[in-house]
Amino acid sequence: MFSTRNQDGYSLIETAVAMAVFALVGIMLLGTLAISARSVIINDKLSRAETLARAQMEYIQSQPYTTPNSYLVLPVPSDFNGFVYDSPIVTPVADGLQMITVRVLNGNTSFTLEGYKVNR
Repeated sequence: MFSTRNQDGYSLIETAVAMAVFALVGIMLLGTLAISARSVIINDKLSRAETLARAQMEYIQSQPYTTPNSYLVLPVPSDFNGFVYDSPIVTPVADGLQMITVRVLNGNTSFTLEGYKVNR
């Protein structure tokens, strides 16, 4: 005859527990992916801001040595939407030496680069 105690197979409770475990793992995986995607976006903004800051620094250093805060500023390229240059700060350090601070902003992201310009 048939016995109901030793039947092979899974019960509804076992299946529900397994589905709950898989759901929790899936939710944790999605959270990790969301954090990774956000990190990529932030890193891209910082990288693009650094590119603009370095271009501005090189542009200032290529200009003739002059009085502080009279250097020309590069326009922001059209493919860098949302990025703006803060006015470069030029501080005289010694005779013939200026410290240049360039800051690029994008929303709540900012990148600051400092360098020196020598009167040659």
